[in-house]
Amino acid sequence: MFKPPRSFSNPSLFRYILLLLASFSLLLPAAAMASASKDFNRGISYFKHAQYDRAIQSFEQARKKGLKKPALYYNLGVSYFKTRNYDQASYYFKKILRFKKLRSLAEYNLGLVALKKNDHKSARKWFNKSRASNNPKISRLSERQLKRLSYKKLSRRSIKKWYSSASLSYGNNSNIKLVPAEIATDTSDSFTELYASTSGILSGNYTDGISLNGFAYFINYANINAYDEKQARLGLYKSKKYAAWRTRIGAYYERSTFGSNPYQQVTGLEAKGKYKFQKSKYISLRYRYNNIKSLYSPYDYLQGSRQQFRTEYLNYSASASKIIYYEMEVNNRQNLSTRNYSPTRHTLRAVYYYNLTKAWRIGGELSYRYSKYQPTATQNRQDDRLRAAIAAKYRLNKHWKINGRYQRTDNSSTDSLYTYVQNLYSVGIAASF
Repeated sequence: MFKPPRSFSNPSLFRYILLLLASFSLLLPAAAMASASKDFNRGISYFKHAQYDRAIQSFEQARKKGLKKPALYYNLGVSYFKTRNYDQASYYFKKILRFKKLRSLAEYNLGLVALKKNDHKSARKWFNKSRASNNPKISRLSERQLKRLSYKKLSRRSIKKWYSSASLSYGNNSNIKLVPAEIATDTSDSFTELYASTSGILSGNYTDGISLNGFAYFINYANINAYDEKQARLGLYKSKKYAAWRTRIGAYYERSTFGSNPYQQVTGLEAKGKYKFQKSKYISLRYRYNNIKSLYSPYDYLQGSRQQFRTEYLNYSASASKIIYYEMEVNNRQNLSTRNYSPTRHTLRAVYYYNLTKAWRIGGELSYRYSKYQPTATQNRQDDRLRAAIAAKYRLNKHWKINGRYQRTDNSSTDSLYTYVQNLYSVGIAASF
């Protein structure tokens, strides 16, 4: 028979201690739940201030302390969704499927997760479920997502395999530049300019496939044919999508003429990545390597290599487009004993276009380029080039538009031979098919 210790021989004292221990056993879970509630409320505060990583930490602490209410699982799901951890988001949204009042909301969010993972089949399944919701807002949003998915499916079926464009312009150049020597001639003349390009899918699609791209460019001066230029390029590219990155690598071949003589042959390699970090906002990175071969002996000093590194910000909306980029260019040419033609260049450029109406689009460009050349016995050259342009485009119909453009270039050099001002005016018509 159990006999209490001597210190517990007083029955009243023994009952008091047992009651006290029982009270502590009830208070401990209550204290833990109070702490969990504080963590949950702290997570809500972080979430409201878009501090999603901190919100996740607080919500997870609340869960580990025993909080199991559906609001916690839902907020964890949304927080993980905001941080692009779609597997964890899916896990917590599925945990609230068993709660009838939140089931349709969970189904809709699981559809959004599937969209982010490019799993359109699963997205349709979840949106079809949430469309049957008694909540009219969830039902309406689900219907809208299903329509978008149907449109995307139709678009993939009817996507064009080839795109082509061409433009023909007439204009005037106030100070024609002798391209091989980089010297302005103080000669003005009117010109006709033609540009045509094409791009086609050989296999797959534009985000994951192989494509062939090419262009041709001609500029013919009315009175001085010695400054005419012709250029053509053909390239083969492989595109691939990795999560939010769209990448492209490829190689191209290019030939050009200057005046009546062959000019250069260029073999190029290109690697490009484009990252979408917000709706309609992108960061683009590009690297190009060119091997340049002279096709006419007087231009042999320009043979060699050119490398270009570019980082670019792009913002497209229904009313406007904005592009800002920085590019560094490194050259390694044969050069002349008296003059260097291997500059290291830094270019900063901004482009902005705005849709005035459905037909009219206006915009402008501004760029600054700094060029540093290796010193020679007779030259220590540095150039600062400032270029500005304004343009207007009028769309006639789906395929045709009229363009007008004015461009001014001011090049200042430590070698006065390369200092010049140039004004270009042009008007033309363009088509895309």
